[in-house]
Amino acid sequence: MKDTEMTLLSQAAYDRATDEMTTVEEAIRFLEEELPVRSIWSRIEKFGKKRSGKALEDFLVDGICRNHPEKTRDNVRRTVQSWNSTEHYFILKENAIELAFILGLDSEEADRFVTLTAGDGLHYRSEKEIVYIYALRNKLSYEDANNLSVRMSTYLKNTGDKAKEDLHLSDFTVFLRPKVEKLKSEEELREFLLNEQDKIGSMHNMAYVMFDAMMRILLEGNTEETVDETAIAKKEKERQMQKQAESRARKRKEKAGDGNAVKGGADSPGKGRIKPGPGRPEEMEEPWNDEDRVYTVRSVLKKYLFENTVREARDISLQTQKLAGRGIIPKEKQYVLSEIQKAVCSAWPSAPEISKMRSRRIKVTRKILILLFLVTGTAESGDFEEGDLSALDKYLNISQKPRRRKTIRKRNPGMNPGQNTGGTESAGSAFHEDEEEYIPEYTGETAPGRMFSEADREDFLERKDSMDYMLSLCGFGELDPRNPFDWIILYCMCAGDILEMDERMKNLFYRMFEDAKEYRPEVSAT
Repeated sequence: MKDTEMTLLSQAAYDRATDEMTTVEEAIRFLEEELPVRSIWSRIEKFGKKRSGKALEDFLVDGICRNHPEKTRDNVRRTVQSWNSTEHYFILKENAIELAFILGLDSEEADRFVTLTAGDGLHYRSEKEIVYIYALRNKLSYEDANNLSVRMSTYLKNTGDKAKEDLHLSDFTVFLRPKVEKLKSEEELREFLLNEQDKIGSMHNMAYVMFDAMMRILLEGNTEETVDETAIAKKEKERQMQKQAESRARKRKEKAGDGNAVKGGADSPGKGRIKPGPGRPEEMEEPWNDEDRVYTVRSVLKKYLFENTVREARDISLQTQKLAGRGIIPKEKQYVLSEIQKAVCSAWPSAPEISKMRSRRIKVTRKILILLFLVTGTAESGDFEEGDLSALDKYLNISQKPRRRKTIRKRNPGMNPGQNTGGTESAGSAFHEDEEEYIPEYTGETAPGRMFSEADREDFLERKDSMDYMLSLCGFGELDPRNPFDWIILYCMCAGDILEMDERMKNLFYRMFEDAKEYRPEVSAT
């Protein structure tokens, strides 16, 4: 596909997402029928060094087989050919890094390439990726880079990633990256890793700090009280025990023939508890008292992150496919997700995963950051000016929800997000590396028929700039209008203020997955 065609397709998708006249139903129809989803192969071709099509395919197959002699050529070719579909939007980061070596990219090109194909740029705090960056800068092969990584690992004591309370400004990539870029020899690399090993880790500190701050905003109900995870777990257990006791009491009364018992009445143990019913949303099942606004991770997922639509639809799809595969239900009873629905559901956070992110047992994902950035109002807070890292200290010591920003900020047209920061978690935008030949800088110019006022347009651009800059700081690629999930985010960001954005997201996800509950199996797949 030619560069000009890529630019036109991306601009067309962006224009449709930001068209004020697009209804939710029209948005879903566009996603399912018209959105030109970007294939992994089209992104690889951008860095093909004038190779494309079959020539590039053969070149990559040769390189992968050379690095992995244990793999058969036919299996490798099938893997490479699968990148031409749109079933998966990203590939594994390790695979993307290997391709960067095969394609002969330098470290800056590799950073953009890895961000574009894996969604997560090269990490200048990761021990292994620091070695890869050094190897790319010094034109080493992928095999030599891995051998060097093994040698370097013998010198280091793996201390893991620090807890939030132990982090300091010097622990962030913005301060380590310039040092990594100055390394000239293997000896300098070894000395750097030894001297800075207390700052080395596999997870993005900025992403974690941002995630932790935004989760606290939701968990604490915007109070300054510090969340005690043990107390939260204990409180949740007490609530569950109370719920079970109420259920047993009701059953005893029903068994005794007490037809006058009123469930949840004024004199019952469950006083004040609202049970779901006709026209009553499930979110009202367990309301908290105003004086007791310490939410659990589960309640945050349910209330703010659309667990009852997106996550439930994915679970129903998996369950029905398992049951159909075992012959327990007929195949026509399966709930099959479309490719667009799969892209939206992919990596959707669960309560256990969010808890593991908070305790730094797994990495913070791009998707959870985007969702939290919107629902907490951080996109409108004004904390993220390009080139200004003063907000970092605030998020290391977060105590309250950021205030909504009143002034309008305009982007410097000569800068891309992340390029004037002196080094960020990512090398900058993966979607702006060549503005003349690739995706252009979006100006927000409105097409005929749009209903954007000048103030609306500036508010939207401010939100988008803030979101893109946050993502680049955290090591992730910016919003891409040809990524289905990102397109939805752009569409919802145009709705207005934080409440209007939330309402549009709820409506869109409800409409997109509204038929899922009709397929909910009556038996368990486990």
